[in-house]
Amino acid sequence: MAKIFLRIASVIMLLHGVGLIIGTLFAQTLNSDLPDNVIQFMRGATFTGILFVLLLAALLWVFSGIKEKVDIKLLLIVATGIFFLGIIEIIFFFPYAISIISAIFVFIALFKLKKVSEK
Repeated sequence: MAKIFLRIASVIMLLHGVGLIIGTLFAQTLNSDLPDNVIQFMRGATFTGILFVLLLAALLWVFSGIKEKVDIKLLLIVATGIFFLGIIEIIFFFPYAISIISAIFVFIALFKLKKVSEK
């Protein structure tokens, strides 16, 4: 059952990354008083964030496919990172806080894995 929640979280992060790519590539800088080098820096920082989001999507997919016992501590670190990424999104990009939804699915998967490992 945890596999399904991790796959859902992975797809959410993947779609989030695709949305960031589309938004970054087609963003207009109309009526901007910012110098071009600042705009280019911000675009580069955004691509770094996109790479991170896509990396998280891949990690979650890999975690979902592991047949052996998944290391709950490692998955907890990833889930916590996604959760705090979601908090940052709530603060700066509300209502576009997609990562928090993915974090919820990962925490549900952790809860399911913890119950299985206690048996």
